[in-house]
Amino acid sequence: ELDVIRSQIQKIVGLTIWTNLTPERREYEFEKTPKFRKLWKLICKKDEKLENEELQTTIFERTFLRKLAEKFLQLIENIQSINNTDQYPFETVIYTERFLELFTDIIVQLPTRRFFNIVLDNINFVIRCFLSPFIKSLIKNNENMDIEFIQTSIRKKIQTENGEEEIEQQATTKTTNLFHKMLTNFKFYSNFEINDTTGETLTQNEMMEKHYEKVLQLQKAIFKHFRDEMPTFPLQNIQTIDKREILNDEFDKLSDEQLKSISLSLQPPIQINNRELLIEVLISEHEKIQSHLEVRLIQ
Repeated sequence: ELDVIRSQIQKIVGLTIWTNLTPERREYEFEKTPKFRKLWKLICKKDEKLENEELQTTIFERTFLRKLAEKFLQLIENIQSINNTDQYPFETVIYTERFLELFTDIIVQLPTRRFFNIVLDNINFVIRCFLSPFIKSLIKNNENMDIEFIQTSIRKKIQTENGEEEIEQQATTKTTNLFHKMLTNFKFYSNFEINDTTGETLTQNEMMEKHYEKVLQLQKAIFKHFRDEMPTFPLQNIQTIDKREILNDEFDKLSDEQLKSISLSLQPPIQINNRELLIEVLISEHEKIQSHLEVRLIQ
């Protein structure tokens, strides 16, 4: 609400952060909302007049959140547990929770969500979080507990004035399913049924139409390029194939190159080399998920 804060925040969450999108994804978004293309051209013209130092500062601001997200993903995808016990340092777990809390605060407010949510989707932030070894181990360890503090003894060699000495160090680790709960909530908010541009709530029919368009596009791509490998998939009723189990079985039959060809045929193209991640993205994009509107109707 404060002008001085708003002006600074807009530098890192405004339209300019679409510089982090792939050209294909950016063009796709411009096709959906042509007015953003006009604004983008004005931004590019303004950038041409900037001095090198100003341009570097501008680039830093525009890429700040995306680089922060990538750094976070690298942490949870590569972090090593303590002595292979599936336990992690207390500070690390706290950091992941506070980080996700920050990003949740950003995407639950339309002015900061509008452009940033698309950047997160472009790097498959939520899916990569769920596929990370870190979250998998937390889920495994916390099926029957909420919060537990564990003291783990670690023998560590340190360099002293008298040479190398081995000491026993107490490392506090925190096992908790809080991060998993927060990530589940984050996924809910990131997929919330609203138009990110206008802020208007999408109706049940609009959500259904959006889903059908995605699956139909997938069927057309498969019919055009892989009708021999998946002869029945393009011809089936959408309601019979938009299930996670069915999609997983169908995609699992294909080679890496075939999966890439299909994903690149979609709009916007999905450019992923990792097989596990690519299959999960394809499934997540095309499976039928019960919306919160449907849940409310059932209740």
